Amino acid sequence: MPIMRVGGQASCSKWCVDENVFPGRKYYPVYCAGLAFALSIDLVAELYSAAMRTPTFWIDDVFVTGVLLAQIQGVHRVSLNVFYSWRFQLVMQEYLRHNATVKHRIVHVPAISHIERMWNCLLRHKLSRGALLSLADGVVTNVPPCQ
Repeated sequence: MPIMRVGGQASCSKWCVDENVFPGRKYYPVYCAGLAFALSIDLVAELYSAAMRTPTFWIDDVFVTGVLLAQIQGVHRVSLNVFYSWRFQLVMQEYLRHNATVKHRIVHVPAISHIERMWNCLLRHKLSRGALLSLADGVVTNVPPCQ
């Protein structure tokens, strides 16, 4: 991803970076961009250690998954973009087709009221495909419709 410099792009607004940050570089280090990232628990202590000896950078994606992870040997990044969708209705249609394979497992839910609806569809989809879902000390059998 190219670094947007102050004075370089008229429309970079809050994403502009001064020349003294990453001097001489046109691109950020390799990093994971997005709303969230997952990492294995064994990386937490190493990330903390790297953060304690590294000047902070305010774009958290770049800092945590780029600058800090670059200091840790053997880190392997995996893109989850193929499982993600901004299109809530598309994902709902996948779950409503009970016999279809669900491609999207990460979805942007536009309103809190949609979360229960999405959850019910997920449970219905799993149950229709023969999955046994257990919650706490019981088995899920009575799942409301997800229409």
